[in-house]
Amino acid sequence: MRYLFQVHIGPVQRFIASARRTRDFWFGSWLLSELAKAAVATLHGRAGHMLIFHLSKRLTQYNLIVR
Repeated sequence: MRYLFQVHIGPVQRFIASARRTRDFWFGSWLLSELAKAAVATLHGRAGHMLIFHLSKRLTQYNLIVR
């Protein structure tokens, strides 16, 4: 069996824009990146899983496929 598991964290722009101080902005960015890192680390450690990172069309030269 094949499954596609898609994760979306959003709306990120509104979350980041709600920062009132530089410290709030930094922490919000850090928190989102730590959540993404934890999800990737969990899925990447499982045998037989392939991770595909979809980036915006303007960044296609940086698309990644991790096996």
